[in-house]
Order: sequence, then structure tokens, then C-alpha cells
Amino acid sequence: MASITAAWALRGKRPGTGDEDAVLAHSRGLFTRDEFATIIARYAPGFTPDLPQVTMSWVSDGSALYTGMAVQEWSPHRDAFGRNIPVTRYFCVPFARLAEGPVGYAGLYEALGGRALPADGPVEAEAPALDAHATAEAAGAKAMEAAALLLTDEPVCVVGAEAEPLEARLRFLDAVTCLLPYGFRSRLTASTWTDAASHHRITLSFARHAPAGAHAVSWSGETPADELPPVARRYMTALTACGDLAEAVERFARDTRPRTIKAADPAGVADSIGDLDAARAAKRESAADLLRACADSIAQGDARRLARTLDALAAVARGPRPADRGRDLRRIIADRRVFVAARALDAATEEQLYDVLLPLAYGPRLTLEGFEEIRGNAEHWLPPPLAAAMRRMSAAEPAVALRLAPYLDRGEAAPLLSALPPEALVEAALREPLDPASVYAMCGELSARGADAAERPRIGEALRRRGHLAAVVHRLHPGDPENQIRRFHTLLTAAYGPVLDRPTVEKEFLSQSGAPSASLLAAVSGMCAPEARQELLEWVFADLLRQAEIGEDTLKRGLSPAPTPDGPQRPLPPQDRGATRLLGLRRRRS
Repeated sequence: MASITAAWALRGKRPGTGDEDAVLAHSRGLFTRDEFATIIARYAPGFTPDLPQVTMSWVSDGSALYTGMAVQEWSPHRDAFGRNIPVTRYFCVPFARLAEGPVGYAGLYEALGGRALPADGPVEAEAPALDAHATAEAAGAKAMEAAALLLTDEPVCVVGAEAEPLEARLRFLDAVTCLLPYGFRSRLTASTWTDAASHHRITLSFARHAPAGAHAVSWSGETPADELPPVARRYMTALTACGDLAEAVERFARDTRPRTIKAADPAGVADSIGDLDAARAAKRESAADLLRACADSIAQGDARRLARTLDALAAVARGPRPADRGRDLRRIIADRRVFVAARALDAATEEQLYDVLLPLAYGPRLTLEGFEEIRGNAEHWLPPPLAAAMRRMSAAEPAVALRLAPYLDRGEAAPLLSALPPEALVEAALREPLDPASVYAMCGELSARGADAAERPRIGEALRRRGHLAAVVHRLHPGDPENQIRRFHTLLTAAYGPVLDRPTVEKEFLSQSGAPSASLLAAVSGMCAPEARQELLEWVFADLLRQAEIGEDTLKRGLSPAPTPDGPQRPLPPQDRGATRLLGLRRRRS
């Protein structure tokens, strides 16, 4: 059901008078009295004593399209001459709201046809959505003929149906228009009865006789296909050959983009029917065959075939997943260079291809192995549509998110990185094979977080566990100590702030096992507060002397400062905490 709000107007004459017909009442807001009068008169179908009748029309207020429904019926009153008074109840509903159902003509009449009009506000109602399968079953040869003739952009008139009740004629109008894109209804006019002599503006209607210039569809017979205009003949052939008319109706019901029949491509509408059968046949093919067909379509520039094949692949993806399917598809992707060839497609098609193909070939969760394989098959560069499709997959591990981030814009990358705690970022950056762009992304993220002092302890702990990433930094900048020092400076600032005090140096560097490099030592020294730097240099100097095998007594005399009246001197750094083990300055042996 679709909730609808309808503006309305009542047109007729006052009981007991000889007045001309006029708008007697209307809802406030959307249109004025005069505007309602103009709209109703513009789409008047002419007079018939056989009431009620229903006419569908459209109108725009300059910013939105509205579907109009005029219900002509007899009132219980008479005029000054004793004649029955016909009245028209006119309802006006936003087309966009009807398209959400979508709601058909019969459904709109069911919702509003019997409603009493309020004092001045709009009418609220619930309208049933169109039943595609039931409508398709009702769409016989006459409805197909009428739909095909509408594509000529000339009026179509159904004759010989005088005995049919109003509801049957409304259902027929629905059956006809359901065989065309729903968006055509946005500017289509239709009526359950028209007077051929009234020079009306109705495109699809019932009448006793077809007016000049209109195509006649006989209720009791059929027009041979070879007598139809070429445009109508082609579409009639496509409809009669369609293997699943209900599927075609469902597709048309989803095509709600407002447009006129005049602006439509009749051949394209006909081809869309054939595409359904082709896609249905393609569903019976294996995923591997369909992927090869995709590659062929890209190479040949056959956009229509590619669209059909992608639809079929999407249907395959919704089915069971054989264990070996992904392996076969990945082999075809590599052999046919699918990810490279896809860059020649328009943006929408390229995006659709990735969204369909990636889960089929690599599974619903993207692993690091899968990421590297995709990147390799894309010649080690991820274009934005491919990177965006990979982002829409679920990352199986933090390293995937970190490696993907450099290929995304800042707004897309930020949620991926912010979801990773510092320890996960550091571990992800260490994953082999080493990915420089990921290391840069990790450094940038840690640097941004380190601006908040509350984040630094956790960052420092993550870096300490991994030796402050000394090995990674050296691989990132081989033989380039200046850039190594800059990189360490960035990481240390994120972890400890811009200045290293003495307690931090003692805890984080002088008491840790391992072998920090000379470039890390230089970065630490450059950030030390004066008292911290003094202690650091003493430890380094003590280690240099020990490397020369200087005895402890001599070291004690050489490193101890002269006595002062301030008290005992600081003891010599013990040998088991020497800077040799700590700072990696052991003498290299040739």
C-alpha cells in the first residue's frame, strides 16, 4: 500500500440553478479555483450519459509533476430545468508518490473514487500497489496492440467495449500502460470513455468511434501484425515473443523516470523486452562462461551485450557458491586482463562490473591475498571505481583496510583508518610484502592521532613492541639516513610528543632490549630535553669505550666527573645496560 495525499476540486452547477458548470469547492494550497477549472477543462473527455467515467491526466506546478484523476458521475440534484446534474470530482496526487508503489489507475480509483470530499483540506488515502503478475495475465493481444500503437505517439482509441463496466476498462488501461515504462504515465492521458466529436486531448481512451487521426483497437477483434505501423509492429512482435511477460511488467514498473512517449526511443523499449529473454538464457550459463562473455563484450565495445551478461552474473551471484568457482574466475580475470580493460567503460558500467565480479571471484570478505591479486591484475594501480568497490566489501583483516586507504579520497579512507586501534595499524604496516603506501598511511594516521596527548601512551606502546619500526623505516628509506631520521621523528612525536624528557628516554630507550639503529638514535637525540640528552650521550660514550675493551676501573675514572661539594656522583652506567646492546653501535667486523 502507498500512502497518498490528494488535492481536490469539485466541478458542477449549483442545484436548482441554470448556472454554467464551475468549480464549486476545492482544497487549499496547491492550485487556485481558477487553476483547477483550467486543468479540468483542459482534459475534459466530452459528455456521455453513461456515468461514472474516469479520466487520468497530468499537470505540473513548475517544480513537480502530478497525476490527475477526474471522476464524472451523476449527483442526486437537478438544475432549474429539472435535469440531472453531472459533477466531476478531480483529484491531484504527486507522481513521485505514486511511482513509489507503484500505483496503477485501478488502484488510484479504488483509493479515491468513493471518498467523500472534506471541507477544504487534502484527502488522505491508502492506495494498493500494482500487481505485476495479475496485470500481465490480463494483458492479452488487445492490450499489447494498444501499447505498441502508443509508441507511434498518436492517439489510440478502443472501440466496441460499450458493454464493459468501468472497472474492467480501468484494468485494461492499466494492462496497456504496464507494458510500457511506468515513467510514461507521468505525462500520459487516458480515459474510460471519450466523445469522439469533442476534440479532446486524451491519448488512450475508449469510445464508440475512433476520432480522425487516432489508431482504432477493436475490443472484439485483433489487427494483423503486418497491418500495424512499423514501430508498433516491432514492439508487438517483441511482446508476443517474450518468454516471461510478468518479468517484463516488473521491470517496466521499476522504470519510473518521468518522460514522454514522444521523447522515448521506441526501438530501445522494444530491445528491452528482448534483453530479458537474453538475460534469462544467460542465467543458464556458468559464471566462467558469462565472465568470458563480459570480456568479449568489453573488447568489442558491445554495451548492450555487456549489460545483459552482467545482469546474468548478478543472478548467478545470488545462487549457491561452488567451491572452485572463485579460482576459475580469478584465472579468467588475469588471463583476459578484465580489470585493465574495464577502465574503458563508462563510470556506471565499470562500477557495476566490479560490484558484481569481486564478490563472485574473491568472496564476500576481502583478504590480503585477494587484495594483492586484484592489485596485480589491475597492473598495480587501483582506479577509483575499483577501489570504491573493494571498500564496499568486508575487509578480512586490518592490513586490507590499510592498503586500500591510499587509493581512496580522504573522506572514504578516514572511516577505514579510524576504526583501527594503534596496535592494529602498526601490525598491519608490518605485513609482508611490505607496502610503502600503507606505511605512509599508517604514519599519517598515527601522527594525526598523536596531536591528542591522551592518545600517545597507546601509540607509544604499539611502537615499542615493534622496536619503533626501525626495520620497516630502514626498508622504506634504504641508504637514506636523513629520511630515516625524519620518519622516526614523525613516529616518536606521535608517541611521546615533540620533546623527550629524561624519564621517557630512560624508560623507552635506555631500558629496552634490542638494537635501535643510528638513525633512530639521532632522532631520539634531536628530540631530547637537555638533561635527557646528557644522559643519553653518557650511555653512548660508555659503550664506545667498552667496545675498545677499556677496563671498568679506567672507565670509572674517565667517565666520572670531578668531585663537587654537592654530594656523591652518579654511578657509571652498568655494563649489562650498556648502549652497545641498546643502541646497536657495536663495532662491525670485516
